[in-house]
Amino acid sequence: MARRITKRDESALGNSDKKADDSEGLDAHADTSKESQWDDECAVFILKQSVLSRCLLFLVQFVFNALVTDFPTDAFKGIPVAEEELSFADRFIHFALSGLSRWDAVHFLHIMRYGYTYENTLAFFPLFPTVIYYSTILWSWAAPFLHFTTALMLTAVTVNFVCFLLCAQLLYALLLVITKSAKISLLGCLVLTLNPASIFFSAIYSETVFMVLTLCGLMMLYMDPTLPFIRHIIAAFFFALAFATRSNGLLNFGYIAFHLFAETIFSPSERKFLWRRDCGTILLKILRFVSVGFICWTIQSSMVIWHGARMQRAFCSGDSFKVFPESVIAFANENSLVLPSVLWNLQSSRIPGAAHMAIPPVKKKVQVSFVIRDEKEPMHRSGVNCLQYDPQSGRLYSAGSDTIIRIWKTQPSNNFYSPLTINNQRSLCNGNGYEMSNEWKWKVLSEHYVQSMEHHTDWVNDMVLCCGGKNLISASSDTTVKVWNAQKGFCMSTLRTHRDYVRALAYARDIEMVASGGFDQLIYLWDVATLTKLTALNNTVTTSSLNGNKDSIYSLAMNPSGTVVISGSTEKVLRVFDPRACQKLMKLRGHTDNVKAIVVNRDGTQCVSASSDGTIKLWSIGQQCCISSHKCHSEGVWALQADSSFSYVYSGGRDKQVFRTAINDFKSSQLMFVEDAPIQRLQLTDLDRPRAMWAATWNSSIKRWPLPNEAQLSIGMEEDSYEDMVPCIYEPDIIIPGSPSIRQHVVLNDKRHIVTKDTDDNVAVWDVLKGRKVSDHGKRSMEEVIKDNFKKVFVPSWFTVDLKSGMLQITLDESDFFSAWVSAKDAGFPERQTDTKINYGGMLLRALFEHWSRSFSEVDEESPTHRFNSVPDHTPLILCESTGRPIFRLIVRDAANETESLMLSDFVPPWVLDVVERNQLPKFNKMPFFLLPHPSLGVKAPKKDRLSATEMLQVRKVMEHVYEKILNVVGEPNFTENGGTAATQMLPPSIPANIEERIELYCQDQKLDPEMDLRTVKHFIWKQGGDLLLYYKPIR
Repeated sequence: MARRITKRDESALGNSDKKADDSEGLDAHADTSKESQWDDECAVFILKQSVLSRCLLFLVQFVFNALVTDFPTDAFKGIPVAEEELSFADRFIHFALSGLSRWDAVHFLHIMRYGYTYENTLAFFPLFPTVIYYSTILWSWAAPFLHFTTALMLTAVTVNFVCFLLCAQLLYALLLVITKSAKISLLGCLVLTLNPASIFFSAIYSETVFMVLTLCGLMMLYMDPTLPFIRHIIAAFFFALAFATRSNGLLNFGYIAFHLFAETIFSPSERKFLWRRDCGTILLKILRFVSVGFICWTIQSSMVIWHGARMQRAFCSGDSFKVFPESVIAFANENSLVLPSVLWNLQSSRIPGAAHMAIPPVKKKVQVSFVIRDEKEPMHRSGVNCLQYDPQSGRLYSAGSDTIIRIWKTQPSNNFYSPLTINNQRSLCNGNGYEMSNEWKWKVLSEHYVQSMEHHTDWVNDMVLCCGGKNLISASSDTTVKVWNAQKGFCMSTLRTHRDYVRALAYARDIEMVASGGFDQLIYLWDVATLTKLTALNNTVTTSSLNGNKDSIYSLAMNPSGTVVISGSTEKVLRVFDPRACQKLMKLRGHTDNVKAIVVNRDGTQCVSASSDGTIKLWSIGQQCCISSHKCHSEGVWALQADSSFSYVYSGGRDKQVFRTAINDFKSSQLMFVEDAPIQRLQLTDLDRPRAMWAATWNSSIKRWPLPNEAQLSIGMEEDSYEDMVPCIYEPDIIIPGSPSIRQHVVLNDKRHIVTKDTDDNVAVWDVLKGRKVSDHGKRSMEEVIKDNFKKVFVPSWFTVDLKSGMLQITLDESDFFSAWVSAKDAGFPERQTDTKINYGGMLLRALFEHWSRSFSEVDEESPTHRFNSVPDHTPLILCESTGRPIFRLIVRDAANETESLMLSDFVPPWVLDVVERNQLPKFNKMPFFLLPHPSLGVKAPKKDRLSATEMLQVRKVMEHVYEKILNVVGEPNFTENGGTAATQMLPPSIPANIEERIELYCQDQKLDPEMDLRTVKHFIWKQGGDLLLYYKPIR
């Protein structure tokens, strides 16, 4: 029977439980103390381990600096510090830390010292160099004996040392939170400190600062989960700083997104998934996820966006924020580095009074181009893009794809019939419409041609006549706007503000103002009076810009008083600006394609626009709406012209038709005439009383069409009947002929001659090395001419061909210009030694610059660049950037002039100077190959020996090698004085002249010609990758 529990027993049991609880509490406290002590010991151990690993690393790199010689590299070296500026302490520190200041460290030190000066520094983010720079400022005053670069190095190494110690501690703490294991955490820290790659955490790199900031952000994410919003925002700040340190900091946002997503899906406190909650809670959770994520993303990316915008403004837009010292500019010039375009704002706005195309010497990679053409080019070679007519003098100005502006004398508008009437024209043509004989062409030229104005290097897209016909302003795809003396025909100045194609100009006659717009989406305003007064001493011009366009500008219009500027672009809208306040007024929508042409009335209240969508639209600028839309054309409309009273507008475009539409009756039009090609530009001879109109098309000829008076014009027709409409005018009264343009080309395999076909189907052969045409083949098949001129020789490509001007433009680039090594025989010079090698690129460069005073003249006749020919003196020579933006243009013979010679000294790139001035060329390329006995010999193949020779080595030389070295042919005995022979004095074997009768070489079972070179064998016979395999066979 159980015993009854008494009060004394209950008291005893209570005391026992109390003692047990106290014992457990003491044990827990003891465990906590042990863990705390363990954590402290681990922290001290990690600190010692980190310090020891850094000291060991410093020692190793110091020893290697002392024992191992640096190997040469093409890496960025930075601006050198003059030896006289360095003290003994500077030199010692530079030597001691040189192992930590290589590669990317050079870029960081340069940014710390000079800022973001070159385009190759943009890959490095700003936080690390900024921290080092300002930290150095704080203490460097106390060490005046140290150079500032030395102080930067010490600061960077010290900061990275401290940050590395912090990294180790933070990593241990983070791993302990995640893994709950001190051993795993400690092991992770040991891997960090003992990893050989951890040298990057001590070098002058940004990795250490980046890792500290990233670990801090991660620690914030593992803070108290009851503060979700705050810890995410704080983590975003740390990650933003990490992103401003290195580009891969962008990926840190994934940590925030992951934690937000996990907390949205599952609630640890309530142990519930999102889909087990009510709809309101789900929506709130999703809203919180999106809003917090967006805020964190904005915070994290803000610094980099600000930095990127600042760099874009510096290098692209031309807004200045810093002026660089001369050492930075000189270093950029010597190493072909690109400075921010802001550096040239002042210089590019100082437009020289002279006409030479010149920009500051520090630019991008420079190419050399030249145009193969006749000395006189009186006729357009390709499509005509723009026209201007001076009714007072009767002069017509035309320009287009061939880069040349031409001036023609025509009859004044009150007497619009040419002495060469239509009947005379038909008697001289071939009877096929307007197919003109050469006799007729030259007769017309003698009647009308005045002169050419050459200075652009790409298409001329637009022109305006200013100052009563005294000056002409042109816009080109070479990114320049040029001011010309229209009466004397020379270039007065060049404006280089645009950074892309300049497509359109607009002119305000009453205030002499011109607006220019292009593919850089900017509109610049120019005071014509200022532009025409520029001289060598007074060479500063200012401009204002109109911003707001979001796409490439194709059309501009401005009323005579200059109160309104209207632009059209691929954005399919018209943007209206007030040029007086440089403000955007409105945007007119309605077109569904590119707006190609705009005309505006005198007071700026109405305008007409033409678009590639095939419509013309009448707009009310005051009401900001489209008054009427009209579709008389079947295809895109590209050209508009209105009379001075804005009563009629003439339109033309891709469908080759020209319509006249009354402004007050915009729904009906009259077909004036039909051209034979799509129409680019229309130009009335008299805006007040239109009696004739010039038309420019895709063809190279220009026509003037007489306009009937009002009584002769029929009533306009409605839109649905335009297809059957009969034109009012059937024939032009003046035709200014053009020349055919080259439209097809094939570079022959000798990489010297080019076969071309023009728009008249005439085939010709050109010699690039001589810069001239060598033969005409009429309308013969292009394939036949290529076949007749084929040579079985392989020469690498060393130039590129451009036909955009309708003529051959040859461009030479440093990367492949010197690759064209050929033998004298293959080059067509049998009188030179057989084994003489010629470099096409070097020879052409010397010919292009032969008139330059710095051109090296004492060249041996057997030199690879011996000047055996000259290019024509009238050849245009162009130095340009790799983007095509021109740097300097001149005629070859003008290089002898003092002014052009000095400019060439500034702009000619080093790779050209090496050849032209110092006669230095790169070495031959080496080609590996194997040489084995022919299988038919039945000889056991020896071990393959990999041979190497220049790719220009002739097969004959390989045969001689086989004869002398492999077959070991014994030479003639050397007889002694007593008639005996000396066994040890055998003469070396003499190589027979007819070596091909002793040895045969084969490749791919094909017998090789002894005159072939290895490069040709590999290209035409081997025809595969890997090393060349040759077989020899002696002839018995």
